[in-house]
Amino acid sequence: MQFAQKAPGMSRGVLGIVILALTAVMVSMTAAAWLSGRPGGTAETENVPAAAAEAPPSREQILARVAALRQRVAADPDDVEGWKMLGRSYMALERYRQAVEAWSLVKERRPRDPQAAAALEELAEIARRRGVHKDPKP
Repeated sequence: MQFAQKAPGMSRGVLGIVILALTAVMVSMTAAAWLSGRPGGTAETENVPAAAAEAPPSREQILARVAALRQRVAADPDDVEGWKMLGRSYMALERYRQAVEAWSLVKERRPRDPQAAAALEELAEIARRRGVHKDPKP
């Protein structure tokens, strides 16, 4: 069998790993192509018209979701993921003071959280552009 012969400078183990990796890539590409042929890739959205499945939520729906998040974190103040979602929601609604409060609570609970650090930096930059935030003197 010519395919299984040892390639120059390549052991059988390495050749096996390469073949396995290529097979895995081909299988995942085939699965992705198959799933992309169905709306959303799930049976749940097959009977939903495309326009309805992709319609963004209304402002009222967003505000209702934010209110539900407020209740969620009020019930469990240590819910870091809830605070993150709330912080992102406030940023999207341009409620920057509330966003700072939410992200500050994330930072307080997880001091090394990269998302919190990035969000707080972005909020500080927004404040600087608006002339609300001044950098401390060195």
